[in-house]
Amino acid sequence: MNIVICAGVLDKISGYNLATRRLGAEFRKRGHRVLILCHQPPVDISPDANPEDFIVCSAKVILRRAPLFRILDRFRPDVVFTHNVALSDLMGFRYARKRGIPVFSMFHTRYSHYVSFAIPWKPLRFSIFGRVFERWVAGRLKKSTTVFAPTEDMKAYLENLGLTRVEVAGGGVDRTLIGPGEERKPESDSGRVRLLFVGQIRAMKNQIYLLEMSRFLPGNYRLDLVGGKCWDRGYYRKFLKAFRSGRYPNVEWHGELEPRETARFFRTARVFVNASLLEAQGLAQIEALASGLPTVRLHGARTSGVTVDLETAIHLDEKASPRKFAEAVVRLVEDDRLCEDIRRRALAEGGRYSWKTTAERILACFAAVVKPAEGILSTHRRLPRCER
Repeated sequence: MNIVICAGVLDKISGYNLATRRLGAEFRKRGHRVLILCHQPPVDISPDANPEDFIVCSAKVILRRAPLFRILDRFRPDVVFTHNVALSDLMGFRYARKRGIPVFSMFHTRYSHYVSFAIPWKPLRFSIFGRVFERWVAGRLKKSTTVFAPTEDMKAYLENLGLTRVEVAGGGVDRTLIGPGEERKPESDSGRVRLLFVGQIRAMKNQIYLLEMSRFLPGNYRLDLVGGKCWDRGYYRKFLKAFRSGRYPNVEWHGELEPRETARFFRTARVFVNASLLEAQGLAQIEALASGLPTVRLHGARTSGVTVDLETAIHLDEKASPRKFAEAVVRLVEDDRLCEDIRRRALAEGGRYSWKTTAERILACFAAVVKPAEGILSTHRRLPRCER
């Protein structure tokens, strides 16, 4: 089967961009040919992928689609798989509709809330703009053969929007990197307790809240932040200014790291702290579960996800103050029995997430409606970037 995967920016840390890489690798292992369409070049290339597996689709292609369509025609896709509402996804969706090719979509967040972070004037947030965009996305998704959701909660949300063909695809964990970590006791030489959050520096991830929270932690606690800048440059500048102010001596910011380096922090941290205002079903949270990390996180209508209060995490109201968040972290760390119970349940829950299982579930949906084209070349033909 020839599969075109539409992605956004193939960076190292963004969960949903990593998902396209992981799924593409699993599809290839099963003998399928994969082409990834993205609107910015990949930061690096996975070991099992070649540079020619990618087409970089610039904004100009939206107005001049012919070059891209010719390249996709040469690839002869059986399936187009979109992941977002980026330029590459819109082009892939348009191509599939024009050619009569089945198009499958992955939906990962509530777009009415997602759009609000791009609206600088607060009175307009969560207003008609978000609802209009959400309806537009829902209208496009209704034209998909099947829509995949990461969680049962997201599936229910999509069905409430009127979608009828929704399947839960889940997510995955790279088991070569992520797994149960070291004994979660304070380091014997310093007595430190290490906390961790992984995510791009952006308003919806709420890292400045975590900086403020660190001010109320005991002196032997250390907060590790892993993540680089993204399109939200305004929030990134605010974060830099706050971090460099000198008011947060027990915070260490490590920037953007390779997945293998990030995995080291999952193995040595004591608690995963998550103040995200959106996307609580993100891959970093799943990796925390698979590492056996108890989680303390904000929770609300926009952030219900893969954790369960007092089972795999401690949930706080999304309006909780940084002080209350810090107090919850300290109570969890000091309660050995609760910490161990949550750790055990987190490991059990995290064990359910596998890229292999997710890929097989998605491929089964593909196979149910796709008849592979005949005469496909078995050798990979080099495909040029479409940047004109």
